[in-house]
Amino acid sequence: MASSYDTALSRQPELSYVAPQSFHMNIEKLPQVHYNLQQVNIPPVNGGEVQLDNRFNSTRTFIPGDGVDYGQLSCTFLIDKYFETYRNIVEWIKQINVPEDGTQFQNLIDSQNSAEATTGFGKTMSNIDVYADGPDGKPLMIWNFINCFPISVDGPQYDASSTEVEYLTATVDFRFHYFTLQTVENGVISGVKI
Repeated sequence: MASSYDTALSRQPELSYVAPQSFHMNIEKLPQVHYNLQQVNIPPVNGGEVQLDNRFNSTRTFIPGDGVDYGQLSCTFLIDKYFETYRNIVEWIKQINVPEDGTQFQNLIDSQNSAEATTGFGKTMSNIDVYADGPDGKPLMIWNFINCFPISVDGPQYDASSTEVEYLTATVDFRFHYFTLQTVENGVISGVKI
């Protein structure tokens, strides 16, 4: 039975909304670099479905499936004065895809702390945290992306004809195994990790 209007209204959350202007990202593998995000697209989550065969139902009936598919994590970040944010992503992509010589992959594996991962491919990935901050600069939500690796990064775009100062940005896309999320209230994680 559906809820009554009064019951549904009593469950309505507080009507204050998140301004989409304060996001940042930390990459476990790159602790020396902090990413200030200009844009982030939290990936879609798609649950599977299975057709329920039923010869008496000509309209096709579906039941929940047995898997979850995640889209790509796409982040546009500000490039710092020394291009460290950009260079670290480019280097990571090169190391895991070995475009110049075979030693780049081995150097990545050898440079990792043995506590971070136990196998070769595990050492090419990193956990990433994306924070959504409130107007006071404190986190409201934390997404934890597990076993991420970059699949593309675009280069900075220069435009000398622009009359306004526009800071350089780059967009990076990641694949990952799954993500969890938690809400934060007054600086304390308040929500159950899902």
